[in-house]
Amino acid sequence: MTPGSTLSLEEINKALEQWCLKVAGMRIHGTTRLRPLEVFLSVEKSALQPLPRDPFEIATWYRAKVGDDCHVYVASGGYSVPYQYRGKVLDVRVTNNLVQCFLEHELVKTHLQVGKGKRSTDWNDYPPEKGVFFSHTPDWCRARAAKMGEAVKEAVENLLADHLLHHLRQVHGILRLEEKYGSQRLNAACRRALDFGDPGYRTIKTILEKGLNQQAVMVVPQAVVAKAFLRGPKELFAHVTEAKEAFHG
Repeated sequence: MTPGSTLSLEEINKALEQWCLKVAGMRIHGTTRLRPLEVFLSVEKSALQPLPRDPFEIATWYRAKVGDDCHVYVASGGYSVPYQYRGKVLDVRVTNNLVQCFLEHELVKTHLQVGKGKRSTDWNDYPPEKGVFFSHTPDWCRARAAKMGEAVKEAVENLLADHLLHHLRQVHGILRLEEKYGSQRLNAACRRALDFGDPGYRTIKTILEKGLNQQAVMVVPQAVVAKAFLRGPKELFAHVTEAKEAFHG
């Protein structure tokens, strides 16, 4: 090889192979006093194993404490673990694809890695009573209520429209009443509660417990109420009393 000459990668690799076989491989090693090529052919070659099918995976390890929300937070993401591990410190292995949580070398949870600022949650990791609450989303509640009747659907819509998260537990309670009273009675109770302007859980439950869903509802026309209200409380009371007498008479 002359100075300034340029070799291709193929030529360089071929020259390297010849150097290993004829020069480095055949000279006496300073420590073993043996030729490396002869040792390779007689001892090492038969002991070689095939390369792993999958490439080596680089992993990063973290130590993370399980919070009260049943999640560990590592690598800018949150990952749920079974609620029995709340308060414990876990070893978390993070690769390009997976997040694995260990307690004393025992695997307790595996997730696919999520993006920065996101969470991966398995609702089965929560205590049973809380898992149901979080997995029954507002959309699930709307669909379930629609199957029970128009009044149930309207009551649920009103509660969720007023304050979605604050009233979500009430909505779950209303839907559970169907298990005890049936959809027909629940629908009637929701209609009565809506007519009174209070479709809350306690109101609907009380109506069902006292059997009020089987009674007719007295409705004072809004036009009458508005007209009487403008004339003062006495006029309003007189119109309501008159309506009650007509309702019961």
